[in-house]
Order: sequence, then C-alpha cells, then structure tokens
Amino acid sequence: MKFYNRRSELAELQRIQNLSFNDHSRLTVVTGRRRIGKTSLIMTSVEGLSTVYLFVGRKSEATLCSEFIPVIAQSLDTFVPAEIRTFRSLFQYLMELASNKPFNLRADNIIKLSAFDLSTLKEIMHGYYPKYTNDDLLALYTFTGGVPKYVELFCDNAALCIDGMIAFMVRENSPFTDEGKNLLIEEFGKNYATYFSILSAI
Repeated sequence: MKFYNRRSELAELQRIQNLSFNDHSRLTVVTGRRRIGKTSLIMTSVEGLSTVYLFVGRKSEATLCSEFIPVIAQSLDTFVPAEIRTFRSLFQYLMELASNKPFNLRADNIIKLSAFDLSTLKEIMHGYYPKYTNDDLLALYTFTGGVPKYVELFCDNAALCIDGMIAFMVRENSPFTDEGKNLLIEEFGKNYATYFSILSAI
C-alpha cells in the first residue's frame, strides 16, 4: 500500500531534520500503538538520506549489538569494532563517529501517531475500491479502527467489501488471528491463557 496522510508529521520531521543538519543534532521520539505506522513514517521521512535503522527486538544486549554492528558499518560506510557488546559502548562509538559535528542527545521532540481518520479511509477506499458503499467504509473503520497495518492487509488482499473483509479475517491462518494473539501476549505476557482461565472460573 502506498503511503497515505501523515502530512503534518512529515512536515514536523522535516523541520526537525533541517534544524539538526544546520544547528545541532536532536533526538525525536515517535510513539503510537502497535501497527500504527511508526516505522513507515520514519523511513518515509528519511528516504534518500544516509540512515541507520536499528530494530530493538526481544534479545540479549550482546546479541542486539552483534546484529547492529554490520548495519551501522554498512549504513555509514565505516568500520565498527566487532567486539562491542554493550549499548553504552556502541552509542559511545557512534558519538565518536559524530565528533566532527558535535551535538546534544535529548528527547526534545515527541510525535504521537494516531489511527487514520475517516477522510483518509475514504481516500484509501477510493484508490483501492472505487465502488465501495458506505457500509463497506463503516466495516473497514469498524474492523481496523483506522490502524494502518490492518487497513494495508485488506488493501493488499483486495478484501474491501464487507463480505470480503469478513472472509479474510475468519479464514484459516488469517493474519488477524496471529495479531490478536500478539496483542494478548503484549498485554498479559506469554501466560495470557492463565488470565482467561481465572476469569472464566470467577
């Protein structure tokens, strides 16, 4: 799915980027619920620029550092010592790389992403399913809550009429099933089934 909306957020990131390149470096935090489009927004805003993208998964610090080293080396076309095993050492090294352009690091900008509004959903429907009805639009909003990743799943699978959306969600191996499990794990931990056993026993 192509990139929709987020015009004000992109403009703000561009403003901060200009200040960073011409004054001093800044740290911007982009927050929002799962699947809201944080990574897509960031990668769109830095398109065409030298960028280091580090995804922090649920792994040990040493493992993450070993994964980050080749990413940083390739992105910045520079040498990064393979023996670095802590975030402190890694970011200290990054600061040393940037010593020719001194900057301060602080979270002085925060952008919180919200779900797509109805006008954006209408624009998406018009682009992917021009013959949509108001009921189809309502169903898309109801099933996705305007969360971009969920909207993208329907668009990429050409499931934008009510019946198509329902069939896509309830089919075997539906990505929505895994997403539901992931949300439960995120909220309650891996033993989320225990919580429901307790609730059902009350």
